[in-house]
Amino acid sequence: VGQLADAQDIADEDGIRRQRAARGKARRGRSHRRPPPHHLPQHGQTAEQREGRRDPHQPVDPAPRGLVFYLHGNAGNVDGWTAGADFYKALNYDLLMLDYRGYGKSSGTIESEAQLHADARVAYDFIAAKYEGKPIAIFGRSLGSGLAAKLSIDVRPAITILISPYRSIRALATGLYPFVPGALVRYPLDTEARIAEVKSPLLLLHGEADTLIPIANAKALVIKNPRAKLVE
Repeated sequence: VGQLADAQDIADEDGIRRQRAARGKARRGRSHRRPPPHHLPQHGQTAEQREGRRDPHQPVDPAPRGLVFYLHGNAGNVDGWTAGADFYKALNYDLLMLDYRGYGKSSGTIESEAQLHADARVAYDFIAAKYEGKPIAIFGRSLGSGLAAKLSIDVRPAITILISPYRSIRALATGLYPFVPGALVRYPLDTEARIAEVKSPLLLLHGEADTLIPIANAKALVIKNPRAKLVE
């Protein structure tokens, strides 16, 4: 290993000497100096990129276009829900996803619906300040759709996208377990009661194959907020 390291050092020093000699020769053959490094294209930028024709094999501009604030569903944690993160990366949007209390590496326990909403708002306020002047999209999937709807009312994002949304957890539980009194549901998360207050552009994504949260839930929400668009 030591011999390989020594050989690499010698090769590096030899390469540096050659580069210095080549630069000296180039300077002697020209009447002007090369611009300093900070004037050169950064981050592998090509002429095509500078002219607006991006080479797909070159990295995109590292400055994000905006933020996707994602409130995930009930099952699993961010390790599983971030499997599609490359989709947002390809669009040059940053992604923030938080685990609820007791999920993944988040400590504590969920004690109330108000606590869930407060946690989502704290996380949003923390990250949104870093994207001032850029669009922020709030995504809510399944369980997170109710939280996303409430958060959107409070902060007015560029767009709100609810995936597999429900009318309310109480209504959903009653449909799945009709023998359980609705009053026993600890976190009603009544999206239907507040969806009309969402003023940002609102997109609902749902499908007929969803057996846990029937698409009838999304259709009921569109009735309450006709400005919403449902994509089935």
